Amino acid sequence: MKITAYILIITVIFFILMPNTFWWKYLSADIFLVNIIVVVFLLATFKKLWVGLTFLLPLLAIVPFELFYINTYGRPSDAHIFGVLAETNVTESGEFLIGVNPWLILGLLTPILVVIFIIKKSFKENWLWNNKQRRLTLILGWLVAGIFILPETLSESVAGLPVNNDSLIMGNQETSLASASLENSYPIGIPFRINSFINQSRGLKQAQAIVNDFKFNATQNPVMAGRQIHVLVIGETGRPDHWQLNGYTRPTNPQLSNIPDVISLTNVISGWAWTRMAVPIMITRKPASTTTAFFNEKSLVSAYREAGFKTYWLSTQGPLGVHESSIALHAHEAHETKFLNKVDYRGSGAHDGVLLQPLQDILEKNELKQLIVLHTLGGHYNYADRHPPEFNVFTPSLTGFNGANMYDRTQKTLMVNSYDNSIVYTDYFLAEVIQRLKATRSPATLLYSADHGENLFDNECDKSGHGHGTEYDFRVASLWWNSAEYADLQPEKVAYIRTRQDMPLTTEHTFYTMLDAANIEYPVKDKRKSILSSTWLSHPRWTQGDMMSLGLDFDTSPRDAVCKQLLPPSGRTTVQ
Repeated sequence: MKITAYILIITVIFFILMPNTFWWKYLSADIFLVNIIVVVFLLATFKKLWVGLTFLLPLLAIVPFELFYINTYGRPSDAHIFGVLAETNVTESGEFLIGVNPWLILGLLTPILVVIFIIKKSFKENWLWNNKQRRLTLILGWLVAGIFILPETLSESVAGLPVNNDSLIMGNQETSLASASLENSYPIGIPFRINSFINQSRGLKQAQAIVNDFKFNATQNPVMAGRQIHVLVIGETGRPDHWQLNGYTRPTNPQLSNIPDVISLTNVISGWAWTRMAVPIMITRKPASTTTAFFNEKSLVSAYREAGFKTYWLSTQGPLGVHESSIALHAHEAHETKFLNKVDYRGSGAHDGVLLQPLQDILEKNELKQLIVLHTLGGHYNYADRHPPEFNVFTPSLTGFNGANMYDRTQKTLMVNSYDNSIVYTDYFLAEVIQRLKATRSPATLLYSADHGENLFDNECDKSGHGHGTEYDFRVASLWWNSAEYADLQPEKVAYIRTRQDMPLTTEHTFYTMLDAANIEYPVKDKRKSILSSTWLSHPRWTQGDMMSLGLDFDTSPRDAVCKQLLPPSGRTTVQ
């Protein structure tokens, strides 16, 4: 082949590898090299260059979408986006590209046109591989596969999601800024991402099959005449001491503070500091002391369905993944389930405000009985990604800051300001939900609770994020609101919850309180766990501890002096 042919082939290889240049700082040199070798290996599979180039064309066709995704959401595509697209119809999937500049699309498609020209040229001039070069390339490709790709495939961590695998709860931070694995590279990562999606989907279906026949035998008793709406907002990473409603000196709740009948529940804890474990104990009867990832009962969504309610689950979190699947299992119990974020918590993606219009659409259906679950991203790191620019109230912040690192204590001021800005946006979001419920002039309730708290390099502590077993991990923001119409129908329940505003509560009360709010009865109902009930009783508040001391009582366990980490009683240091 002439030197021109080599230059043109190198151009093709560069176009295919282009997504890696946008993600270069998270990929090591050896991963770059592996991708180059694999592309050349695929090209060398065929003696005639035009055949190999045509074989590579599908990989090139995906490049514009991958570049668009990285540019829009700040990270490569993954199993999450496959899950989101699988959950939506063709029209909704098309919205993924709405608003893209046509010139950008043309620019991204240009490489495809260039490569088609090169294919035609190679066909016309009959470019052929040199036998020796081709043989060496194929040998090198097989060596790379054996050294790098095969081990990665065999050690793939998400080979389905075992229902009773305690290892799913272990590990440190849920937050993973970026992995330098082959899965995040291109084009090698695409098969890994598809495999992750298939395996996670299979694991989710297996878990669903186990609980498929479960029934609460729930009914509404007494039946509430007329329309009624109940909303559960599952928050994310919400510290109560950063809420103005709870005495925080900053105005982080400017709107909720001016809404009558908002009751801030000031003394609520979560038993777990990880979403995948914390949310199921909110929406099911799963005890906080249970350490398996999945629970063999359905959630409050199914109880509402059995009682005659139309049920909805709207989410800005994910439909798949180690962190999400135990929750998605219950999301799919709803009549209608929508995942409205095209990226998971590791990217900027959509803000929680995207849930408002679908919520409004549901309310305008005027169905007599509705349960609506809104699962938000709230204040999950990167906090600057959780709110639009106009909510960048406290500065300097992480907004527009390059090099954000949640483990860098020198960024504490930026982190705290951005975290507080995420709460200001949560305040706006909750206020908007309440105003929409008020506008229906119907009996309506809203219960909000964050899944877990957050560490923010408090005092002299060196911990940030969550999962450290500190008091900041477990205390969560929570509030209740009901319409005037609901108070007229259920004055006793409203009176009871007002008396429990400062009582020691846990997110385990969520399931029981939500059912009690709608008068939903079922066999062996435990009204002592509903904070709307006259028979409510306080009980020990169990937490995960520091993973070396499972089963710590939040209220009686001693604390580390610096980080407020919960400690086991004297002499107890092993998992119970």
